[in-house]
Amino acid sequence: MATYLTFSSLLTIVPALILLWFAAVAVYRLTLHPLAVIPGPKRAAVSTLYEKWHNAVRRGRYFLIWEQMHEDYGPVVRINPNEVHIRDPDYFDVLFSHNMKIDKDPFVYTLAFSNAPSAFATMSAPHHRVRRNAMNKFFSSKAIDGYEPYVQATFDKMIERLDTYRKTGEVVRMTAAFKAFAMDVVSHFTLGHSRNYLDEPDLGHRFQFAQLATTSLMHWNRVSMRLVGIFKRLPMWMTPILTEAPDAVFQDTHGALDPRKLTDTETRLMTDALNIAKTANKVASSAPVDLKDSDFPSETSGHVSLIEFLHASSLPPAERTADRLINEAHSMLGAGVDTLSNIFIQFVYEMLSAPRSRFLEPLFTELREAEAKLSSPSDLIPARTAEKLPYLNACVRESMRLIPAVHSRLPRVNPHETMTYPATPPTAADSKGEKQQRAYRFPPGTIMSMSLTDLAFDAEAFGPDARSFRPERWLPEAGGAAPGSPQWARMERCFVPFSRGARSCISHELAKRELYIVCANLFRRLPGLELFETTRSDVEPAFELFGPVPWEGSRGLRVKVRDVE
Repeated sequence: MATYLTFSSLLTIVPALILLWFAAVAVYRLTLHPLAVIPGPKRAAVSTLYEKWHNAVRRGRYFLIWEQMHEDYGPVVRINPNEVHIRDPDYFDVLFSHNMKIDKDPFVYTLAFSNAPSAFATMSAPHHRVRRNAMNKFFSSKAIDGYEPYVQATFDKMIERLDTYRKTGEVVRMTAAFKAFAMDVVSHFTLGHSRNYLDEPDLGHRFQFAQLATTSLMHWNRVSMRLVGIFKRLPMWMTPILTEAPDAVFQDTHGALDPRKLTDTETRLMTDALNIAKTANKVASSAPVDLKDSDFPSETSGHVSLIEFLHASSLPPAERTADRLINEAHSMLGAGVDTLSNIFIQFVYEMLSAPRSRFLEPLFTELREAEAKLSSPSDLIPARTAEKLPYLNACVRESMRLIPAVHSRLPRVNPHETMTYPATPPTAADSKGEKQQRAYRFPPGTIMSMSLTDLAFDAEAFGPDARSFRPERWLPEAGGAAPGSPQWARMERCFVPFSRGARSCISHELAKRELYIVCANLFRRLPGLELFETTRSDVEPAFELFGPVPWEGSRGLRVKVRDVE
């Protein structure tokens, strides 16, 4: 009887204690926590469950919630118990400066990206500096100049492949084609050999889908890695993995859709990179060398891969192991495909969705003038020439602005110093009217985040139509801001498609070469492109899986390649 009473008492006391503990935590977070003074909904301040619901269960929708929070509460909001989100372009250079004291937040990066030992997933600022500095020369503008012939050759290969669809009249899945192009370039650049997705019957779409399915679990990774392991063992219809509408490409193979196959697929794709790293490790005992500019060949046949470059660098031996090199390469493969292909998709959709006279005719006029200066009309317009074409540059800039590389928030932590907002006290002019903002102090260790989309759509910089594609905003002769004017300065400050500061995208020079080669030459080579059953919802972001992802039923950008008389 005594045992029964004791057990019965425990059943009553333990739940009560748990509820009391949760209540105490909630009261602390709302009243005594250092962030208790930050405005925001109480449900976000009390628990991370609010964020997990919108990100994990609703598949990356929390970005819509914090956007609404800013509308309701102002430029500084508390989006979870330990994090504030700031929407203020003037503060971006403070949080994302070259100040090496600011770290990344491991909750977002480590849990979402499995703590891979790459520069991207390095939390500590000093450690990141070591890894990043070792790669700077490899990604320098001069090094990329020598690599551009391979980018041009891969573009020609894509055009040849697309031209086959013109002959057959088939619908072209341009989303897959652009991703195949980007993967073939970045894999050759990083690993020393191409994945050759442009040679695949489906343009590598199976792998692209598998990658998307894996990425769709990133928010669940933050909830529980063990739970993700269970998801990967469930039947396809029971998992929360992001799927797409039925597609004939997959009717003959459930394996490509089965999450249990994803790990095996990734393992096979990285086999060649592993072999390269193992070969490099055979000479690991030799002294590292400092590669000079002459070590970057101008001909693509002698391209030095990232793995080879890092192994020959002056990094410490622990930073040049096979696992470390492969993770660095894998990080580049992940970063160099979707971010770039999304911009291609945006560019082509905007060009083709409007009447031809709106964008295409002004673009063709400018391209014909540039073409007249080439030695042969069949030559490609080089990237550096294309970058100087005003209208093309404005169109590319708008495409980059509307679809930044990262759609997620970018959280940072200063582990040593107190941060303040605003960074400087308001002036007398700012102390009146709407410009006045409440000042906040964030103690060391506070998670502070900002989003590239907030800058991209800043109404003060880009006007009330900031979410619209309007190249004229960059062209003074068309009524846009004049270089050197305050308006132009704010537009430039808010134009951060590859972020800015010490953690900005290291491969932005390569990305720019690819962008300008494709955007300057695609319609020259295929002037008869036209959209096929593609609406804005098929390309517009609906989910945030670190990068932007359209709605589940989207078939992406699809076109027909017509003959032009």
